[in-house]
Amino acid sequence: MAEQTAPNGDSDNNDHIKRWPMESNGYGHAKARDCETQQPPSRHINPYTTHSRRSELCASLTTFLHRASRPFLASSHPLPDNPSPLRRAGQWFLFPLSGKVAAVLVTLLIFGVWWAALISMTKSEAVPGGSLYPMLILFIGAWCGGYVIQPTTLPPLLGMLVVGCLLANVPGIDVAKDIDPAWSSTARFVLSVVSPAVVVPSMLGLSEKGYGLDKGIPTLVIAAVSLDAVLAITGFGVMLSVCFSQGDLAWIVCKGPLEALVGIAFGSTFGVILWYFPQKSSKNLSLFRSVLLIGGGLLTIFGSKAINWSGSGPLGCLSLAFVAAYRWKDEYRGTGKKMPVEEVTGVLWMVFQPLLFGLIGSAVDMSTLDADTVGLGIGVLFLGLAVRMCVASLVALRSELNLRERFFLPLAWFPKATVQAAIGAVAYDTAVDRGETDLIPNGKKVLTIAFLAILITAPIGSAIIAMVGPKLLHRTEEDNSPQGHVNPALNMDDEKGGNRKKQDPTTKL
Repeated sequence: MAEQTAPNGDSDNNDHIKRWPMESNGYGHAKARDCETQQPPSRHINPYTTHSRRSELCASLTTFLHRASRPFLASSHPLPDNPSPLRRAGQWFLFPLSGKVAAVLVTLLIFGVWWAALISMTKSEAVPGGSLYPMLILFIGAWCGGYVIQPTTLPPLLGMLVVGCLLANVPGIDVAKDIDPAWSSTARFVLSVVSPAVVVPSMLGLSEKGYGLDKGIPTLVIAAVSLDAVLAITGFGVMLSVCFSQGDLAWIVCKGPLEALVGIAFGSTFGVILWYFPQKSSKNLSLFRSVLLIGGGLLTIFGSKAINWSGSGPLGCLSLAFVAAYRWKDEYRGTGKKMPVEEVTGVLWMVFQPLLFGLIGSAVDMSTLDADTVGLGIGVLFLGLAVRMCVASLVALRSELNLRERFFLPLAWFPKATVQAAIGAVAYDTAVDRGETDLIPNGKKVLTIAFLAILITAPIGSAIIAMVGPKLLHRTEEDNSPQGHVNPALNMDDEKGGNRKKQDPTTKL
């Protein structure tokens, strides 16, 4: 095909005009296309080619990222059947995070979110210098102290107690000294109805391992602890009324047992009401039961205090929960399921346990401790424990228990914790509220002795139950329970289960 310059000028003066291919006119002559009407051919880009290049680029980038991240993925490093502790700990740092590393991050996230929420709601109250800030720091510190102690045979409350004491006495970090006494007193009154925090978890641990089930020893110990708490609270109420008496002493002495009877009657009546309300056909049965149970407990505690019959509150709350649960358990007996209300109270215990033992620890001023008070307090403590152990052994003489099991019973009742933490500061708070300065030192002594009782007997008693129990009690089932002092309120570890083994290679961390 020939080429020819476009018309309207010669080639010398029209070099800027493009030359176009000539097409034949059918007679061998070339015919030029009209340069004015004919447009130059455009460059057409294939969209499929562009899309293909982008896909290849994305695929290459994905492959690169996958290869680069493979050393950090847990799926690329499955655990062997019997991994070493170091190998298992290394698995926690692989993505997705698991084990203790993930638990710590979740804890920090929870505390950070709630702290930010408190700052948003209360403005300056939750920042350093505010009234809520010391409580928040105490809660976080006590919770972490319990979590650190949990893997050992010691009760987590020991860590909470020590952290509370450190936050109130160590210079530079004594933020707990700024806690408003009204907040501290209110929290302790709310927490005064919980179960003993050492004996019950320890005995449940032995029960899960099958020790003492043939003769019902775990149930016997737990029931006796509950009755002991009732008697202790009753006696404390009577003596507290005597100490702060301002009227007829005979009426005050009689008022103590009367308060106990009124509290038991009120709590039992309210518990029977909860048998029938809410109705069992309710779609939110567990929610309504939990709300009524908690509301009834708060009513008995603060209502009795409002009418100056404070001794009725704790016993009424205990009676309410006992009577209500007596009928509720029939609905789940034989099913192998727990009552949903237990899960609700477990969540509340997770929140209030650090506050309970953290506050009792922060209330002790180490700089004002008297050597005579500490020495005499410890002496009275061990004298009472010795008498209790002897009496408990004598009471069990005519039972079906053998010598080793009778020897275990008084050892199981050695620890002291929850009741002492709940009512240990009541005398001191009462003296402060009434402005009776001459009785404040006595209240401080009672608080100090309660602190020492928890600090000494809780770890020793828990260790005794864990070590001596398997040697003195008969086991009827295989041991499938986890090691250590497991507290569900502080359990942030990974769930263990066969269904997760296929999905997550970090199972059983």
